[in-house]
Amino acid sequence: MSKRILLLTVLLALMPFWAFSQSVGKIVGVVKDKASGEVLPGVNVSLEGTTYGAATDIDGYYVILNVPVGTYEVRASFIGYQEIVYKGVRVSAGVTAEQNFSLEEAAIEGQAVVVTAEKPLVEKHITQSVSLVTSEDLENMPIRGFNNVIATQNSVVVQDDNIYIRGGRDDEVGYYIDGASSVNPLNNTQSLHIIQEAVEEFQVLAGGYTAEFGGANSGIIRTELKTGANDFKASVDFQTDKFANEGEEFLGTYSYRHHNAIATLSGPLAGNKVRFFVAAENQYQGDREVRFSEAFTLPDMIDANPANSGSIDTVRNYTYPAGFTPQREEDLWALQSTLLFDFSPVQFRVSGSYSDRSRQFNSGGRASAPMLNAVNDRTFDDVFTNLLLTGKMTYILSPKSFLEGSVSMFNSTLDREDSYFGNEWQKWYDSTAVSNATGGDVTYKSQWKPREDYLFNGWTFYRNGDPTNAYRIQKQNYISGALNFVTQAGRHHELKVGGDYRRYTLRRFGASASAMDQLSVFNVDKIEDVPVGSWISNARPNNYGYDVYGNESDGDQFKDGIQIADAPKNPVFGSFYLQDKIEYNDLIINAGLRFDYFDPQGERLDVENLVIDQNTNTISQDSWKEVDV
Repeated sequence: MSKRILLLTVLLALMPFWAFSQSVGKIVGVVKDKASGEVLPGVNVSLEGTTYGAATDIDGYYVILNVPVGTYEVRASFIGYQEIVYKGVRVSAGVTAEQNFSLEEAAIEGQAVVVTAEKPLVEKHITQSVSLVTSEDLENMPIRGFNNVIATQNSVVVQDDNIYIRGGRDDEVGYYIDGASSVNPLNNTQSLHIIQEAVEEFQVLAGGYTAEFGGANSGIIRTELKTGANDFKASVDFQTDKFANEGEEFLGTYSYRHHNAIATLSGPLAGNKVRFFVAAENQYQGDREVRFSEAFTLPDMIDANPANSGSIDTVRNYTYPAGFTPQREEDLWALQSTLLFDFSPVQFRVSGSYSDRSRQFNSGGRASAPMLNAVNDRTFDDVFTNLLLTGKMTYILSPKSFLEGSVSMFNSTLDREDSYFGNEWQKWYDSTAVSNATGGDVTYKSQWKPREDYLFNGWTFYRNGDPTNAYRIQKQNYISGALNFVTQAGRHHELKVGGDYRRYTLRRFGASASAMDQLSVFNVDKIEDVPVGSWISNARPNNYGYDVYGNESDGDQFKDGIQIADAPKNPVFGSFYLQDKIEYNDLIINAGLRFDYFDPQGERLDVENLVIDQNTNTISQDSWKEVDV
């Protein structure tokens, strides 16, 4: 343990900033005289509309480093020669784009010759197994949805919205947005929604990663967001299937109450030194599961549940719609934006991704059988809110070297909200509160107990107003930083050295809302006044970063000798890498070395010294010991 701490301390001293995978590429090439074939030193090669450029060396070779992902027009100019502009030169993250020039002598300066760059049949500078999709490709694909596009790539399978690469598990995939990790640390899946129109490029790496990547066994999906254009551009797109009412057949199909609205805006601010891009999306699905169910009607169904013999109810002529599943809504709002400050030799880039997704479920239970909730109008929503902010600074040390530092902040929240009371879970089973919320339409069997389910023709149907029993809330965030140094050592070696550090804070609370009946059992007004052993046994809280009552806690807490709160979990991840990209005309080698550090700061069960707390029927805190990795 002491050796790991010492090594981590050394790494932290080397890394005052924090970033992740590199989100830029480079352009190289040779400039020759078209007639003689001789190389031309001193030729100016520049990227139109940017401050990027270079001059050819004595061998006619040029290299432009730190080029953001995108499509460019590359101009070569030299006194006494006709200028040439190649348009459509594509730069991808971590990939070398090669563009050679052959210049013709010209006695009189004229207009530049514009040539469309040809896409190489084989990307010789890519040494790993990678599928690359550009913004132009996305515009031409008849597919809506980022995961649906990923599903078309080699080695990828998408099932139930989970992504699998090379036959691995869905938690073995790494996700990066503008170089920053966007995974849920608990299950290692993608947290953020990605707006298709905001993507400049994404890559699916299915093997052979370079040393700058880690934390993924099956594959990596790295997404680069668009940068603002030199001219103002805007777009609006709206699609809907709301051409018919719920359950109404139209042109041989049904409306599932879907719509998708997207707007984008980009352009310059203060000249071309500052450019912005922003995209917003609202995606609504009235039925996110799109079940092809038949309609049915419950004609005067009489409750046959003997537990309800004292008050027999009749449900009259309830009709379940055809081709549509009620209480399966999903509403998503997303925003993605970038802001570039290009003050050469210093460049700042800020990017942000935000999404708020609400998924509706039946409150009564049996989510896989929504028809059994046909007469229960009460629902709950799982609300996922995610935010990723990344700030990156690049300092050009020389035409062939640059330093890149970045900081990132990630915040993710999951909260379960009842359709009557939101996240006020202590009211979910409160008969008085329920009656007031429904104007007396829903009554309970007793203070904290709903009435029994209906029994129609042998089938259990959940009664209107039945609540869900499981409340939960999760909060995850991290602060990270990284530093990378890149230099072109001669013509054939691109050297990189860098590292990163990321520290999470994880909180979670879950409890059975029906345990509120303990207030009546012990004749108290607050759950904090219920004997702690009884509360834990009935509420079965799952908590860290919270106490057993749902209050945030920053440390361990005890009450009556029983632990009621665990401190938040703070797993730590760090890495350091060295990499050399060796490039010859017919040989490309990526050689590197990577060190990964991780400390889950968790505990594991000591099965040899197991102690059961008889007061709460739970495993005692003394039975856990620190995880040593």
